[in-house]
This record gives sequence, C-alpha cells and structure tokens, in this order.
Amino acid sequence: MAHRLLLLATCAALPLGACTPALVEYPRERTPLQSPDPVFELPDAPGFDAPQQTLSSGSEPGVVDPDRQGAGGSPGVAVADAEVDPDDTAGGGDTQCGAVTSQSGWCAALRDEPGVGAVVGLIGLDDGLVCDAVLANVGTSTLSATSLALQGSEASWCDGANVVHTVDLQTGQVTTATSTSMTCAAVTAAMGGLAVLPQGLSRDVTWFADVDELLSGSGVRWPVRPWASRIAADSALVYAAWHQTDLIERWQPTGVELEPLELDWFGFLYGMDSVQGSRLVILDDARDLRVFDASTGDTVDQIPLGGAWSGLACFPEP
Repeated sequence: MAHRLLLLATCAALPLGACTPALVEYPRERTPLQSPDPVFELPDAPGFDAPQQTLSSGSEPGVVDPDRQGAGGSPGVAVADAEVDPDDTAGGGDTQCGAVTSQSGWCAALRDEPGVGAVVGLIGLDDGLVCDAVLANVGTSTLSATSLALQGSEASWCDGANVVHTVDLQTGQVTTATSTSMTCAAVTAAMGGLAVLPQGLSRDVTWFADVDELLSGSGVRWPVRPWASRIAADSALVYAAWHQTDLIERWQPTGVELEPLELDWFGFLYGMDSVQGSRLVILDDARDLRVFDASTGDTVDQIPLGGAWSGLACFPEP
C-alpha cells in the first residue's frame, strides 16, 4: 500500500487535447505484487494557462488527501491551503498523464464524488496507475452513467433520464442539456462521431457527428437493435450488453449481428469498452476493472481501483 499526494501537471500525450491532470497512486493490490509507481518527469511540451479548478462554490483548488477516506474507502477530495504551482510541485518535479496514456492501453472513467461532482480519471491497463484529469462540478451523481464517450477534449455521457452531460477536459466546464431529438440511454465514441443507444430495447442505435447534433437531432440511424443498456464501439464493431450478463452482443454498423462474446465471468457491468490488443475492458460489480480476451472471453487481468467509478472509454481503439 502506498500513498502519494495528487500533483497538478500537464497532459502531454493525450490525443483528446490538453488538460490539467493530477497523478495519484491509490492504495491498491496488484497480482503479481509490484513496487510503487515512480513519479514521472514532464518532458518538454507546449503549455497553456491552467484553469483554476474548484471543488464547490467559493472553495480553493483541490487535491486528493490520501489520509482522508471518501465513499467506498477511496481517497477523498480535500481543500488545499493555496493554489498548486505546477512549477513547484511536491516530489521535486512535475508529473503527467502521459505516464498513463503511454501504456499499451488506458481507459477514461467517471469517479463520483458526493457533494463535489465527479472526477474524470485516466487508468493505465499495464499497471493500474490512475491520473485524475479534471474535477467537474456536475451537480448530479454520475453513478447512473453506463457508458462514456471521449471526443476531442470533451467527455460526454447520458444519465438515464434523457440528460446529456459534457465536461471540457481543458477547462473543467460542465454543460448539461436535455436531448429533444431522441431518448439517450448511453453514448459512446464510434467511427469519428457518437453512437447513441436509445431508451427501450431493440431500437435503432443512432450515429451523430457530435454532441450538438445529438441535441439537435441531426443523426443517422443504424439498423443495430441490441437488447442492451450499455454500449461501446471500436473502428469496426458495436458492442452492447444488458446490465447483468456474461454475453456481449457484437454488431456491424450495417446491422449484421455477429455471434455474441461469452465471458468467463457473470456480473454487473458499470461500463465497458474495447481496446487495442484484442481486449475488452469492463467495470465489474465492485467497480474495478476486469480485462478480457476479446476473442475468447477469458479473463486476462483484474485491476482493483477503489471508488465509485462508472462509464468507460478506452484507447487506443482497435
């Protein structure tokens, strides 16, 4: 077990745009046991004026306090005494989310912080390292988010009540709007845009170029009609699943349904996505990551996280 102070940094390696992340090592166990993650030096990269992130109205910039326990035993969010200077961080140097995004695979997910908002965190699939990219004052729980879409520097999800939330990872700004064009049970990035799973079962998945088009209704229907409440996609397939299952539906956007992937595990899915290396990643019953072989359905890794995580968007996509 180890603790490390959350450090403000610059995200140099993110394909989704610059952000102001913070690297944190959570107490966790890995199998096989490995030594604590090192602090990575920040390479030269274009910079920008970091926005000031606040925990709530009138509060100061926040850091993770490893001695304070949040919901579920995860590190809680505490108020710092002063603004964190990215040029004068603890440990003698800056850190970066590139330590996560340079791994063979990584996922973004939402960590609910009751009374505060939600953290958009990046999780490395090689070592379980977690980097908190931004703290967003969402104003509602993110526990109902079943899927997550990352497009450019924006993270988007539907909350099950036909409301679409978007967080700008550069500024932390939150936009909340109700979709009048269609119901939105879940959304994922797909084929250069967004694939939206409507409320109700066996209804067409609809593709939109971006969130603005989702809200305005300028979409293209795909004859993909899964019996599902979760959705994910890569460059070739759409994946869909019921909330508790061991079967993952696989569809081509043209409407061809392939043989489902049967997992060697049955449980509740709080998020899922595919990632390069023939891997399918799921947030399981304990809200920990479980990695499967996307061809056989066999479990190949388990990554304990701690915290109330939901939704997944993983990279690089196959």
